[in-house]
Amino acid sequence: ETYYNYREAEVKHGRLAMLATVGWLSSEELQASLARKLGLADALANGELAPSFVNGGFNRLPGWFLPAVFMVSAWIELVPKRQGAREDLLKYKPQAGRVPGDLSFDPLALQGTLTATGTSLEKLHNAEVKHGRAAMLGIFGFVVQEFITKVPVLDEDELSADRVVATLDKGIEAVDKVMGLQIPDIPQPFPLSNFGL
Repeated sequence: ETYYNYREAEVKHGRLAMLATVGWLSSEELQASLARKLGLADALANGELAPSFVNGGFNRLPGWFLPAVFMVSAWIELVPKRQGAREDLLKYKPQAGRVPGDLSFDPLALQGTLTATGTSLEKLHNAEVKHGRAAMLGIFGFVVQEFITKVPVLDEDELSADRVVATLDKGIEAVDKVMGLQIPDIPQPFPLSNFGL
């Protein structure tokens, strides 16, 4: 029974982390341009960072935002108790056909569609748990990365990828030089000389 309580908590935290990961990246990528197009104030933290506790970005959010988030979260916490899926507010009640975290919320009827195609409910649940775990690690990484570098996550990832590619290129050139290999020129599919250029 304790296992089910922990699993339900893990599923909820994983769902929040998945939303937070998408929200973090989309706020960095889309928020400034959408705010300009709609004539609204840019709510990103200084340096175009996603609002978080580590960069003081929550000070720029509307005053109603966090209380509204807490109220919606509290309402969601009460749903399983009203559905009879919990013995009390925090104690999971195992039932046939129910997995931890199941709030019976499926407006697109995806569960029925996926189970009709042969995908088991257990496989769907395990996939959600795995994705949630990855998202929890990801959002933690975003916070640490932004706290240390003070650079937006998307910009830092682009810089990091450029550094990795440059390092790999240097390594390949060094190996080629040591082994005496020449990198052949890549032929152009349509040489410009054919066009009189």
